[in-house]
Amino acid sequence: MARIEDFIDMLSDLSRFGSNIEVVERGSTSGIGPEAARLVVRLYTDTNRYQIVAISDGREGYLGCQGSSRKPRAGERHCRGRDLSDGPLNRRTWHQILASIVSFEMVSLSKEARTLDAGPAAPTESIRLFADAPGASVRLPAGGVADILG
Repeated sequence: MARIEDFIDMLSDLSRFGSNIEVVERGSTSGIGPEAARLVVRLYTDTNRYQIVAISDGREGYLGCQGSSRKPRAGERHCRGRDLSDGPLNRRTWHQILASIVSFEMVSLSKEARTLDAGPAAPTESIRLFADAPGASVRLPAGGVADILG
């Protein structure tokens, strides 16, 4: 059974650097059941806001995230956003949300930066995929991610 307290424990990994988590809503959720609880938090970066909703319903629960820009693009009045990962209230979904946030924050390299010769490439590199099973890894070609992306 998933509990809001488990999600708060997962959030503690992010809050060790100060008060960077805004609690928007905490309480019960009507319509789901008497033991249902809901927690809504927001995380901020320089350019984006992430709203994470955790619902404990006595079963597997729900954990979901939405990302949106903190300011509109030129000529627009609304802030763009999108749904990120969601699923049952558990650590795997939490890791998927964290990976979605990192992906949302990443920016594209310029063509110039992609073509720079960084020196001799290592024979192979290994990266750990934390959203997959514990200990899972992927072998990259000698050129790393650049060879995969072309």
